Amino acid sequence: MKSLCFVVVLFISLSYGQQTTTTVEAQSSGACSPNILSNQGRVEFTCNAPMDKATVNKVVSLLNQILQKQRTGGSDKEINDKLDHILASLQNEAQAREPRHFSESQKNTLIGALSNTPGQVVNILRTARSNEIETLTEQFIEIFAKAGWRIGNNGLALSGLEKAVGLGVVVRSQEEHPKAADALLITLMNEGFKVEGGINAQVPVNEIRLVVAPKP
Repeated sequence: MKSLCFVVVLFISLSYGQQTTTTVEAQSSGACSPNILSNQGRVEFTCNAPMDKATVNKVVSLLNQILQKQRTGGSDKEINDKLDHILASLQNEAQAREPRHFSESQKNTLIGALSNTPGQVVNILRTARSNEIETLTEQFIEIFAKAGWRIGNNGLALSGLEKAVGLGVVVRSQEEHPKAADALLITLMNEGFKVEGGINAQVPVNEIRLVVAPKP
């Protein structure tokens, strides 16, 4: 995977009777978050985001479609819809590559949801070694500590979970498990994390196992 600095320059003049070309400049932040304030003149935006070859080809194809519609008299709406499609693709690509982490707001939400059951034991099982998994695990430990939970084991799976992705909240059974597991699972889902529930007869009745696997 290569990190490409993708620069797109569009010359759009939808007022066909005009001879002059204006330049539109706008300030924005983020990997792919340009602000296009006008559909006339020269529009330029830069995307500093990791993209694979397929994504780059898709963006180039969409740009060619936009230019073709402009030459053949395509409507303003068609051209703007294509621009929106490009921006959405770039933003989704940037978000997909961003490492998982908790914002301060998400931390506070999770702490609030879990602090009703202080003393809950949670065992953390990481399925692989990576900076992203280690950082996310450290944030979980911080959250659990502030919620009054107790960390039991914090280890690395030796085998059996090589294909696991996302997060897992594992309990002994649907009938026998701490209610705090439900709060953990639901809150993580509500905060936008890819998480699934699971059962394992080896998990003690009053404990929770949190599986931290690579990002999907």
